[in-house]
Amino acid sequence: MNCPKCNHSIPSNDINIQADIAKCTQCGYVFKPSGLVTQSKNNFNIQDVPNGAWYRKERNNIILGANLQSKQIYLFIAFFSVWLVVFGTGIGESNGETNELPPFFFLPFGVGFIIISTVIARVLFGKVEFTLDKRGGKVFTGVGSIGVTRTFLWEDIDNITERESNFRSFGKHNTQIALEGKKRIMAGIGVSDERRYYLMRALTQVMNEYQREW
Repeated sequence: MNCPKCNHSIPSNDINIQADIAKCTQCGYVFKPSGLVTQSKNNFNIQDVPNGAWYRKERNNIILGANLQSKQIYLFIAFFSVWLVVFGTGIGESNGETNELPPFFFLPFGVGFIIISTVIARVLFGKVEFTLDKRGGKVFTGVGSIGVTRTFLWEDIDNITERESNFRSFGKHNTQIALEGKKRIMAGIGVSDERRYYLMRALTQVMNEYQREW
């Protein structure tokens, strides 16, 4: 998101979605993100797709999606690499001085390795993708064809907005796209601000077009 006054890029930690307030650190301008999104709807071009996102039509479906890649993952990988080096060095020194360590000693480290590797793979190669038609759609989050798919009907969705998730990374809450109505579907955690705003506006446009056809 850019400041409507000076066009400076605003980091996500300066945007409070729940309070609907954002502040530009460049010029000090305070504004409502929801108002900025509303004002830009008329100028929104669904085919103006940011890098790392996609839009295409396939038969009766519209496909919208984005990669989950984030610059923060490289800090996470660096931390993970240091952890492996420290752990491996400690094990080597222990084996040189004492008897062989019992198998259960490695269990928590093995579990941690699997969890961290899964998170890294998800962020490096993961995606969120919406497959939409006249009735509703499905949301896929995962890597390749492995992941979680949730379905919804347009008649159950009243609004598409953003919500902060309970999940925190690097000391701050992550923001997701929220499809709200009779049910709530949250998606897009880990998607960059630019891609997330594109998906949110594209989803809103597609929803409005389909609902007008009813």
